[in-house]
Amino acid sequence: INFDLNVKNVNNVLKSLGGTKFLPEEIDNKTFTIKVPMVVQFYIGNGSQYLNITEAKSPEVIVPQDVDEEQLRLALLDLPIIPQRVRNQLAGINDWRNTLIVPNIEGSAEEVRVNGSEAVYIKNEQGGSLIWQENGVIYTIDSNLSKEEILKIAVEMR
Repeated sequence: INFDLNVKNVNNVLKSLGGTKFLPEEIDNKTFTIKVPMVVQFYIGNGSQYLNITEAKSPEVIVPQDVDEEQLRLALLDLPIIPQRVRNQLAGINDWRNTLIVPNIEGSAEEVRVNGSEAVYIKNEQGGSLIWQENGVIYTIDSNLSKEEILKIAVEMR
């Protein structure tokens, strides 16, 4: 997906939302690209139990070479529609170019490990979801199986 920014219009929207940091004029009409790779999904269920496995490369945002990514990031972090707590958390991510961001809704997320990679298990009413990134690929397992069973499946995936 390619899009050209109309900086004046975007900054007017940011200002109307209470923003104080704006996109630089230098990026007006520059082409930005969002690459959303193909997703592979496997689902199996028998009525009472289900297992859904998804695998995809990380989406990628490509900015023009002469754009200051940090200035763009600061303007986006200043968006007033983002709750302050979330803005603080996002601003605290040092390696924001390579970090998989997973929301922790009402404290339901737990950090675990899968084959040496950091992962997050999120408990929900049906069971849980496991999310991790390994070698540039994002994996998710969603199931009503137990956390231990989901982790075992994840470890056995290759």
